[in-house]
Parts: sequence; C-alpha cells; structure tokens
Amino acid sequence: MSLWLIGKLPFKEVFLHPIIKDALGRKMSKSLGNIIDPLEIIEGTTLEQLLLQIRDSNLSQEEQEKSIKAKKKVNWLESTIKKI
Repeated sequence: MSLWLIGKLPFKEVFLHPIIKDALGRKMSKSLGNIIDPLEIIEGTTLEQLLLQIRDSNLSQEEQEKSIKAKKKVNWLESTIKKI
C-alpha cells in the first residue's frame, strides 16, 4: 500500500516469526503439551483419547488440568457451533 501511495517501500527487510497460540493464549509447545498432532486431525480422534494423552504426558498436575479444561472448552464450542 505504501508503495502505491508514496512510491517507496516502508521497510527494506521484513522478518516473519509465526507464534501459534492455544485457546488460553499460551504459546504452543511440546513441553506444555498443548500441541496438536496433524495425524489426529487427519485420521480423527475423540475427546477421550486427547484427554488420555494429556494424563499420560510428563506435564505437571497443574498444566494437565489447564490443558484438559482447554480441550473440553474447545470441544464444547465445536459441538455448539455444529448445532447452529
């Protein structure tokens, strides 16, 4: 847009660094256990299987509870949207 308006680019270099966040606004990472396995999306999975993976992980009890709560919230939102 700047090139079109004033005839020059606003920056010489632009660095892109994508950070993907979870439903709670936390950075997604393996250590937090809030990542999504693409194969689970492709092949499909149940909420119970996701919760079992969280419980079997090396996360602290507090982090497990946060992840379980977030997964249940997302599941509730998805089922509510499907009803609409």
